[in-house]
Amino acid sequence: RDQALQVSGLLVNKVGGSSVFPPQPIGIDNSAYAGDRWKTSSGENKYRRGIYTFWRRTSPYPTFQIFDAPSREVYCARRNQSNTPLQALALLNDPVFVEAAKALGKRMAEHKAKNDNDRICFGFRLCTARYPNDLELTTLARLLANDGWEAVGTVLLNLDEMVTRE
Repeated sequence: RDQALQVSGLLVNKVGGSSVFPPQPIGIDNSAYAGDRWKTSSGENKYRRGIYTFWRRTSPYPTFQIFDAPSREVYCARRNQSNTPLQALALLNDPVFVEAAKALGKRMAEHKAKNDNDRICFGFRLCTARYPNDLELTTLARLLANDGWEAVGTVLLNLDEMVTRE
């Protein structure tokens, strides 16, 4: 989540302050919050680092659970890593990732460059720390021509290199 917000330009690096409440599925707070309601943060708090996300042991933030966040009840020296269909669905549908894809697309489109291929290279490098090879560039340029910058942003945020960094 923080990575997607960072490359899209949305991440707010404000240090300290109270907990924030990023968007989560409707109704998830019905039983686990004993009548309390999850009120989604607005403004810059919506894009703060994950470390500031409100955490209730009985109902942790679902996106963190999907991406193998430790329980916080015991020390964790190394996080488990999994690759599940739920992760792919979250990357495509979670409101945070959808907004990040739009913002990344806008960031690439507005990047001062000679042409769209250079803009694609800029976004690709933000996400992977390398330049795309010819096949990757051609595929992304074709996607841009058919579906626009947001689609390119979505694909870049869903690359295995972006998600796992291995």
